[in-house]
Amino acid sequence: MKKFLVLFLMVPVVLALYGCSSSSGYVRTHPYLDKADREAMINGEVRPGFDKDMVRVAMGGPSNVSTTMTKEGSQEVWLYPDVTWMPLFGNVKNEYTYVYFQDEKVVKVRTTRGSEKYQEKLEQAEGPKPAP
Repeated sequence: MKKFLVLFLMVPVVLALYGCSSSSGYVRTHPYLDKADREAMINGEVRPGFDKDMVRVAMGGPSNVSTTMTKEGSQEVWLYPDVTWMPLFGNVKNEYTYVYFQDEKVVKVRTTRGSEKYQEKLEQAEGPKPAP
């Protein structure tokens, strides 16, 4: 009975150490990924050309999925909000990352402060940004 209990308790530890559901676990089981893509996924970043599985590994599941029409055709948009709320200060951090897919691949990633409409108004008010 003791051996069974020890084995039963060791399984979660082994799985946690192996990282079977983590980004590093995914990277280990997909050796064809290039170095830049592997590093991006481990750091929670998304790049154009990623497929949906790669995005899920890097950022998790989206909070919302929608479809938009562009001149290039239909695009699926995944939303990842990053909102930190503190009772005394209100919204301390209010960012949204939009990941745009076309033909099952990422074509654009955009992070905004506030909603997209707020961001567009902010960009119009600030004017064009100088090149670095």
